[in-house]
Amino acid sequence: MISNRRLGADEALSWGIVSEVQPADGFEKRTVELGAWYASLPTRGVAMTKQLFEHAFTASLEDQLELEAALQQAATGTEDFAEGVQAFLEKRVPSFRGL
Repeated sequence: MISNRRLGADEALSWGIVSEVQPADGFEKRTVELGAWYASLPTRGVAMTKQLFEHAFTASLEDQLELEAALQQAATGTEDFAEGVQAFLEKRVPSFRGL
């Protein structure tokens, strides 16, 4: 940032700034794949995880563990949790609905 030097894709990947690099001709296909993958996740679980990450920046370890325990307890009461467990037991892909 200070030098205003442009960072190439491969260098950004090696530094861990990006998680993957796609050629231009495969970019649209990959974004659709990633979008579908994100959409298939349990939305409430993702939201709880994001809440934990945001809280961790300023929380003490004790406060963070307390929030994590509360969110885990809340998550186990969701339909998506039950669906995830059932799908695991049946060895199938879960179908999360955000409930």
